[in-house]
Amino acid sequence: MMGPKFLVAFLLIFYLHTQLLIPQTSLNDAHEFFYDRPLLLVHLSSDIAEMDSAIEKEILQIVTSSVSDLGSFEIIKLAQVTPLLSEYKIPSVKSPDDSTLIRIGNLAYANEIMIIDVRNFSQHSQNSAQREESSNISEQNMTMTSDSIPVGMKAQEDTIQLGKYFQTDILINIRIIGVNNSQSLENFAIEVSHADITLAASKSGALKKLRTRTTSELRNIYLLAPQIIKIKNNQVYLNRGSGAGIRKGMLFIIRSPDQWEEYYDQTEIIPGKEIGLLSVQKITEQQTVANLLRQTGYVGPGFRVFEYPESIYGLRINFSPGLADSMMSIGAQFFWRPLQRWHYGCGLRVIQITDSQGDKNYGFGMEGLGGIPLYRIPRISVGAIMALNIDLPFKYDDNNNTVFLPILSSEIGMRLNITYFWKSDISIIAGYRIAVREDNWQISSEEENVGPVYWEDNPPAVDISGFFIQAGYTFLLFRR
Repeated sequence: MMGPKFLVAFLLIFYLHTQLLIPQTSLNDAHEFFYDRPLLLVHLSSDIAEMDSAIEKEILQIVTSSVSDLGSFEIIKLAQVTPLLSEYKIPSVKSPDDSTLIRIGNLAYANEIMIIDVRNFSQHSQNSAQREESSNISEQNMTMTSDSIPVGMKAQEDTIQLGKYFQTDILINIRIIGVNNSQSLENFAIEVSHADITLAASKSGALKKLRTRTTSELRNIYLLAPQIIKIKNNQVYLNRGSGAGIRKGMLFIIRSPDQWEEYYDQTEIIPGKEIGLLSVQKITEQQTVANLLRQTGYVGPGFRVFEYPESIYGLRINFSPGLADSMMSIGAQFFWRPLQRWHYGCGLRVIQITDSQGDKNYGFGMEGLGGIPLYRIPRISVGAIMALNIDLPFKYDDNNNTVFLPILSSEIGMRLNITYFWKSDISIIAGYRIAVREDNWQISSEEENVGPVYWEDNPPAVDISGFFIQAGYTFLLFRR
């Protein structure tokens, strides 16, 4: 059984590993998967005098998160560049004109500016036509802002009343301006409406629809979205090629088609799910052939794929139970390009090693590893791995001094990955570990009154060579 010290040490290692090793910026490998993302300055304005500031923040967050989800831009909000306004003597106003925004965009090194105009936000109390006879509420609509809802209605908004429902309407207009040429690049409006039995539910539903519609509109503007023509074995044929800007090595996510359903006599869009991942292999001017790397649902002709403009990293939690050797470990591995031809990474782990005297010695380990897939279908891949490890088990010598033993080892083996969910795999690794039998323990203290390592009999030796087996859970970090 694992002791509490072992688990505490593992949790500490895992926290430090995720905080220190996950890169925060892209590397300069732009010809394949890393892109230097341009800056987009986002500003929200409202034509509604009594607009609730909380609603403004929610709408701004929805639009900016929709842009961020695409991964095409680094987002900068107007509030973040406020120090520039005073420094360059730019008047600070709630709704600056386009020329002022372009000037601010130039100072902030933004490539484009997105202006979100909120044209309408209203909530209505209405009677359902289906329950008109049982309703004593007037059929007259009451339009109001969220700050002007009558007290009586606020008290009743969480109470279900026969024949009564609430409706929220939102209308925004989005303009995109190029900073360098000062020209309007895009201009479109999004209008959503949602009815429900409470004010809060109707607003929440309308905001959810707003996010779906905004994401869809921005995806069509900023991302390549070719269509699947046919699928043959693990190869997917797309109806766009180099003429549309597709390059070898680009990643595309397959989404299932959107669905529509009727709700309170209104059509509601249910967005499709991410069900597959493609890597472009062959390109002509008009057509692309891509390998199907992952699949978690049915994929067929007519499905659209959307460019994924960043790379994919992975975080794997490994458990080596020590069934076939004297070593047990729990660790976290962080690796690069897990779905490509070559992938490599590094890891930290907590170890338990049994020595020649039968004592269990706890410590830490570090590992560097690399691998290559040998066989792959969308849900299963088999590959070879190779790793180089250094482990440091600790114990007490016969003078009660803390000592440690550096152990260098190498591993070679095979790994089976099974796609479990969209972003996660279950992996099983089996192989052989080679290490020299060690008994040269080192003192861990540099104090003058501490003597050399002392053993009454022969020093305990550690030998971790032999076959091993590991189980792991992999989570893919789709970097934005």
